[in-house]
Amino acid sequence: MESERRRLLRHGFAVMMFALLLGFPVALGPHNRAWMAAHVTAFIGSLLVLAVAQVWTELRLRDSQRKVAFVALLLGTYANLAANVFRAMVDLPGPATRPGIPYPQWQFAVFALLSAVLVPSLLTAVALVLMGLRGSSRP
Repeated sequence: MESERRRLLRHGFAVMMFALLLGFPVALGPHNRAWMAAHVTAFIGSLLVLAVAQVWTELRLRDSQRKVAFVALLLGTYANLAANVFRAMVDLPGPATRPGIPYPQWQFAVFALLSAVLVPSLLTAVALVLMGLRGSSRP
């Protein structure tokens, strides 16, 4: 359990480092809004992983549920990172960055595939963490 917590901490700080590095394209590159979105969502993802790492030993989950939560959290976090970096690289329009502009087909297909991974993964991970935090702490 402690080794999993340390792995989550390492992944959380690795994503945070990547989020910091995403500040360079925000300042220097084209598509500033899209890069800013990738930068901010990477920070949010890193904070989610770090928060789960902090409560990891408090979770009251079966081993199989704990494994699913671990994998789902990291899969969702990295899929989110990949989706947002891809979106910034190809300047994919979005409802926040450029509302009303139609999506290019192949680019939207890649983004939709990554979204189809990240959304259920993160929902599963957060639901399991919430379930694991139910009741009083372990005796």
